[in-house]
Amino acid sequence: MFTGLIQYVGTVKSQIHIGSGIRFSIEIGALWSSIKIGDSIAINGVCLTVVKKRKPIVELEAVEETLRKTTLENFKIGQKINCELPLRPNDFVGGHFVLGHTDCVGKIIAIKKLSSSWLYSIKMPEKFVDYIISRGSIAIDGISLTIAEKEKNIFRISIIPHTFAHTNFSTLTIGSEVNLEFDVLGKYIIQSEIFKQKV
Repeated sequence: MFTGLIQYVGTVKSQIHIGSGIRFSIEIGALWSSIKIGDSIAINGVCLTVVKKRKPIVELEAVEETLRKTTLENFKIGQKINCELPLRPNDFVGGHFVLGHTDCVGKIIAIKKLSSSWLYSIKMPEKFVDYIISRGSIAIDGISLTIAEKEKNIFRISIIPHTFAHTNFSTLTIGSEVNLEFDVLGKYIIQSEIFKQKV
């Protein structure tokens, strides 16, 4: 489990296809010393397992199901990606509970520069519209963010200068695809309501 507070912006160093999966080499900086083989790490919001490490790089493998639901298959060498280590029992939960299980991929369709922030408009698949609410939480490329506005299958989020400078948002442009994970508490509530309607 994670909280959506990015600890390091890493770099994709290499990627090798292994069958229908991909093994990535990711430079994770100072986080390297806090992780061991077999541990989990969130890469752009996707929970992956460390299979090998050599300072300051870890190797991670993504299988078919993960590639199908995320942007990992489109990673490029040199690309900047968000990294977060798992939540520990004594850590502050500064964002919200993020599982690292991407629900779908969204696309940035507009970016508006305001006086002290950036407003991003993101389009998502229509079947997920009930999973977001205004002022609710969402993880975008692993970043815990608040939904500012919702309009059908388009929502907007405000990015403050700190988030812009310390995550991959500074590298995203109109047309960029991002991993979306909806608030797990909201998903359970919706599923319980669907169950009630069926019985």
